[in-house]
Amino acid sequence: HLVLHTSGIVSDSDADYDTYPKPDPNNDLDAYLRPLLAQQKYWGDAKPGTAKSYSNLGVALAALVVERVTGKPFNTYCNENIFTPLGMNDTRWFFKELGPAQQDRVAIPYEGAGDARVRLLHYGFEDWPSGQLRSTAVDYARLLAMLMAGGAPVLSQTSVGTFETVPLLIEAEGGTFNHSGGEAGVTAFGQYNKGGAGYVFLVNNEIAD
Repeated sequence: HLVLHTSGIVSDSDADYDTYPKPDPNNDLDAYLRPLLAQQKYWGDAKPGTAKSYSNLGVALAALVVERVTGKPFNTYCNENIFTPLGMNDTRWFFKELGPAQQDRVAIPYEGAGDARVRLLHYGFEDWPSGQLRSTAVDYARLLAMLMAGGAPVLSQTSVGTFETVPLLIEAEGGTFNHSGGEAGVTAFGQYNKGGAGYVFLVNNEIAD
């Protein structure tokens, strides 16, 4: 239910840019999610398994499940099992995990345009697995190339097939798979198809639709 967005958990908490931690979250996932999800307002009207509704909090809870199963922090698990094997050396969940030169290269997020453009601070979220990842177009392309090639060296071909067929956490139509995201001063989009073509679109501003 968590990876299919049928958990019944609402999409987001009440937090926004003004209250986001900067640049990284302050709590671990369990300390944040346990008291939050004990509140009825974070559960929608639909019972688990009865309706699909995108949930960033559900994604964060799925990452906590990974932590419980593996006995490792989710960011450590991703570093060891995804980012390092794929050569995604500029990709990390936390700003503090990047070296000084990498931190200097992280794009500054902006809101607005022209004379009204506002420079924002680097920030994160307490439910960080739902969208805090810092990466580059080249690194993101390595991830897409892995999926297009059948999963090696981090996934089995069966796992990729399940990921694309269900689909899990992505949008799928006619052999094309994509996912998008946006936050204060950030727009991201990645897409690939079964023919072996894909692209990555990263912008340090907000673009509607």
